[in-house]
Amino acid sequence: MAFHNRLLGPVAIHGEGNRVVSVDLGTFVTRILLSETFILQTIRLEDFLLLTQAFGEAGMLTLFQENALKLHYDPFTIGQTGQLRADLNFRDNNRRLPLGSFSFSVIRPVSEEDDFHVSCRRLGSPLQEAVRRNRIVIPETFKSGVFDGFYADLRNNLPVLKAAVQYDLKTRGIHAKELKLSVGETAPQDFRIDNDLVTRFDITEEMAHRVIERAILASADLHVRFAQMKVCEAISGLTEKDLPILEAKLGSVLSLANPAHEEKQFDRVRTLTGLQAPVFGQARVDAQELLKVRDTDECRAFRDWLSNTGSLSPKEVRDRVRGLNARIRHAMTSTVGKAIRFLITKGLSFAPSPPVGAGASIINTFILERLAPRDAVVAFLSDLYLSVFRKP
Repeated sequence: MAFHNRLLGPVAIHGEGNRVVSVDLGTFVTRILLSETFILQTIRLEDFLLLTQAFGEAGMLTLFQENALKLHYDPFTIGQTGQLRADLNFRDNNRRLPLGSFSFSVIRPVSEEDDFHVSCRRLGSPLQEAVRRNRIVIPETFKSGVFDGFYADLRNNLPVLKAAVQYDLKTRGIHAKELKLSVGETAPQDFRIDNDLVTRFDITEEMAHRVIERAILASADLHVRFAQMKVCEAISGLTEKDLPILEAKLGSVLSLANPAHEEKQFDRVRTLTGLQAPVFGQARVDAQELLKVRDTDECRAFRDWLSNTGSLSPKEVRDRVRGLNARIRHAMTSTVGKAIRFLITKGLSFAPSPPVGAGASIINTFILERLAPRDAVVAFLSDLYLSVFRKP
């Protein structure tokens, strides 16, 4: 299976206290449709349990069986601990660092495996076994791989840090074209970032520390996600804050595959055409129907078309989906259209000359197949996409 046909990402919606309170059902369905395999970055299986409410246990088992779904269960996060490690009493180094200095550690449960097995117990037996089989195991070299790349950028790639700091300042209404930053390693893996944020932008030393901390952690998070993509052999979406860092690091990101771009285009098409996205708690999803739709020629044609919609104007998108051929086909296949066609053909069939009725059917076929040939994109959006949802 091609690397770019596997997507990796979360769908959890967080509430107060960072608890998982819901899932983005529309995004989950979209990712199943747009990929051969979607790898769900699950949060202690909380989001997986909610998805089971929408699909049913049998539906989730079907997604696993058809290799449409796998799980990434690894609560790996990098935190900045330079000012906290004295309170946490780190064994290797518990010296408190001053503002402007930084140290980094992995933030994760004491026993990840125990945490995983406890989470699994909330599932029924068949799902427990399926989750264990379809969980992607993270190798022991994962941590070292992340930190090697992250520290290399921090030590040697100052443009990456500058780009991240400039983006963070921009989100706070500060446009910083010029910055003075320098990185020094005061002790192994302890970094001092000298800067001119306080004097140039009239902000406090504490705020300057927080801005740089957020910028460094944004770079660290990007390295984590690249390592996850490598392990899972899948691509993950890029966020707006990633782009300045990547541009500074790689010079250009135009050649990078980005599934978030396709999802954004899908959302744009849905908005322009008035197509509703499924909402968790308001719709159930038929897993078998979803997989059937994913394997249709219409869905494949839609994916090909979707990748080029960014250059289309709103009018061009609407014309593509709501054009004359779509209107004719809708009129001829909708409930009202079917009733009218039934009355016409049956009515004419009762006429003295039977061939007239046959001729009406031929005309209908001509209209549908010649004047309004079945449009794959229209068929996907108007018929197939909606067919996978059921009222709860």
